[in-house]
Amino acid sequence: MREFIVFVVSFAFISVCIGLALSEEMAATAGDPIEGSYIVKVKDGFSSENVITSLSGKFSCVKITRRYSAALNGFAAELPKEAVAFLEGMDAVEYVEQDQVMSIQPIGIP
Repeated sequence: MREFIVFVVSFAFISVCIGLALSEEMAATAGDPIEGSYIVKVKDGFSSENVITSLSGKFSCVKITRRYSAALNGFAAELPKEAVAFLEGMDAVEYVEQDQVMSIQPIGIP
């Protein structure tokens, strides 16, 4: 019985270690950045429409590509670097992150 418990605990420990190693490897391989495309997260309690209005009033080349309201308060946009810096300085903006194309490797059957 004792050998069985040692086996189960060892197996669980090794499984956790492998899972952590794989998650670190997956996190280290970020997606391919999309040049000039950004996701803007607006802080809770602030209006993303007000942020968009301020941004559009200062930069004429801004193109809003998507508006988010269910999962997060924010939007995606095509922005020049100057507009990114402007947004990062706004109190209403939580963060600005460059958009990325993410993909996963298919799992093959041996």
